[in-house]
Amino acid sequence: MQYDDEYNKTRPKRYNYILQYLWKITLIIQIIKLSQLLVFQYFKQVICI
Repeated sequence: MQYDDEYNKTRPKRYNYILQYLWKITLIIQIIKLSQLLVFQYFKQVICI
């Protein structure tokens, strides 16, 4: 019984940790996409000039 209680206390922390981790991954992916877009725009300008 005590084990279950301890597990239930730590589970939300683990869940929050996983959510934070996923959020960071999605943020990094967004930044990479944005940077690729910027680089692509830059190269288009360079090629046009």
